Amino acid sequence: MRRSIGRGRGSAGSATLMVAAAMSMTAVVGLVVAEATVVMVQSARADTAADAVALATIDGGRQRALAVAARYGAEVDQLEIIGRTATVRVSVGRATAVARASAEP
Repeated sequence: MRRSIGRGRGSAGSATLMVAAAMSMTAVVGLVVAEATVVMVQSARADTAADAVALATIDGGRQRALAVAARYGAEVDQLEIIGRTATVRVSVGRATAVARASAEP
């Protein structure tokens, strides 16, 4: 009696399942990395916009601040002017940032 040594019938589809699982994991990791990149970019844009809006508030008041925010694609959530100091909070996408600028020495 001879027996054949090798793969059985049940293992023929295993490679296909492993490749499909690997492709699915790669897709999920890709989506997570893409989402993290979007959040990081929005955060950086919000930081830059907040700084620019705070400085624009000191230089040209509320209307100038709103114009600068629009140019940066940001929304002004809060704008407070006390004396010659401005504090702003802006949003870009899901990211928010706060900045303060002052004309005082």
